[in-house]
Amino acid sequence: HDKLINMSMLCDFFTRKKRDLMQSIPTGFLDSLVRMYNYTVLQEVKESLYYYNERQIARDIMNYLFAVNFEPSATEVCTYTGDKLKITEEFLSGIESRLLGTDASSNSRRDFRDTVQREYTSKTLTQEIMLEKKHITQTDTYLRLHERYVQNIKEKVLDPFLDNDNFRRGIKDYNSPDFKAYDKRIRVDVKYLIRNLQRKFGYTEQGAREVCIYVIDNDLAHMFGST
Repeated sequence: HDKLINMSMLCDFFTRKKRDLMQSIPTGFLDSLVRMYNYTVLQEVKESLYYYNERQIARDIMNYLFAVNFEPSATEVCTYTGDKLKITEEFLSGIESRLLGTDASSNSRRDFRDTVQREYTSKTLTQEIMLEKKHITQTDTYLRLHERYVQNIKEKVLDPFLDNDNFRRGIKDYNSPDFKAYDKRIRVDVKYLIRNLQRKFGYTEQGAREVCIYVIDNDLAHMFGST
């Protein structure tokens, strides 16, 4: 395949090969264009990397809303999922780390838990479920926790680009004979990413691969890591 034109080549064209044309471009325009493009392609990659198990999220949140009403060390069967829960500090904080992030202090987790528990008993259960006959997944508290959970997953989605050399190499070797030698999980994730970029954003397979390589070569995951 011939290499597709990317933003680096475009900049190179104006800054090195056709310097005379630079005079007709407003100062800072090219830098702004590159930054906007970089941000956009990184968001596309994030969106394409991101996937989650909706059933697992729903289950975690329903179990959590049920479990916060019991003292740690209790064993109860969740009304909403039918799961037998051993309600330990570890169980609660495990779900809280997905809702608040792994950096949350024990105090902030405790405050969060108390707030959720109060809201559950005063509004979710008594008003929305018992009076308004809503399903647990339609209640305000559930929906808010769901949004938090999903947001937290999205924030972690670039981790393979930041921390996993094999993942980055796998993208570069995609569709080459070497790709078969990679760990199955990496092959699945890389294929998922490439196909999602094609499906969601209209790239060709080559375009999707090259845009990922552009993200890697320009270290965009670190540049815009928290956005």
